Amino acid sequence: MRRSKFVFNNHRDELSDYANVRVFEATGVGSCLITDRGKEMKNFFVLDKEIVTFESIDEAIEKIEYLDSHDDARAEIAQAGQKRTLADHTVVKRCEKIHQVVSDLI
Repeated sequence: MRRSKFVFNNHRDELSDYANVRVFEATGVGSCLITDRGKEMKNFFVLDKEIVTFESIDEAIEKIEYLDSHDDARAEIAQAGQKRTLADHTVVKRCEKIHQVVSDLI
């Protein structure tokens, strides 16, 4: 995954599947992620700055073709996505968030 130019991800149809583990795996190792948009993705990443998103196959193809021929843009997005994941989306960060939510409820 890390050696790929980009990683393509498509979520299942379930509403609860955004963002799946592949989103964090790909960005965590520094890959440029291309994924379907979904309503919740904007809660995890800055769209088209930290990950690349699409709503249709045509849009996905257009963005893949662009990234395939623009190494600097692809590398910039990959680096920004990795920075966000390592800052906000590690297991430790998620556990801290869960602890805070549960503590607030108690």
